[in-house]
Amino acid sequence: MNLTLTVTNPGGHSSVPRPDNAITQLAAALVKLSQYRFPVTLNEVTRPFFREMATVRGGDTAVMMRRLAADPADSAAAAFLSRDNQLASIMRTSCVATRLEGGHAYNALPQRATANVNCRVVPSSSIEEVIATLQRVVADTGVRISLTIPTSERFGAAPSAIDAELLGAV
Repeated sequence: MNLTLTVTNPGGHSSVPRPDNAITQLAAALVKLSQYRFPVTLNEVTRPFFREMATVRGGDTAVMMRRLAADPADSAAAAFLSRDNQLASIMRTSCVATRLEGGHAYNALPQRATANVNCRVVPSSSIEEVIATLQRVVADTGVRISLTIPTSERFGAAPSAIDAELLGAV
């Protein structure tokens, strides 16, 4: 899903700087967001993925994959595996800034600054949970978080069961 973070204020002229510059306020929110990691959330698809991929990967990665599959709260295993961006994206919701917009002139303070944040949400989470988490992380009531476009994605449901016969054929 895509979220829009918006900051608005009176703006003004750059010769009279304000402490509440919309761009810097938005930038501070995005830095906080970039430093936050959603908790590990495994399900009936991702847990076996880590367990089975351990047989392919080998070494310390395999050890940590088995540990994480056995206990998603294993922070050492999660931290180790999170160094691999692809593995990190499988084990948790992730949100990242993908677009910025702000200002209308080189010598004017913007009245509005926005950022698009793209989130890949684990199936067991919901839009409301993700937005509430981001609001808590940003911790700035001057940053409004809203859906960029309505989404038809289904969140908050368990993933479809793995069909052993189908998986065997694959």
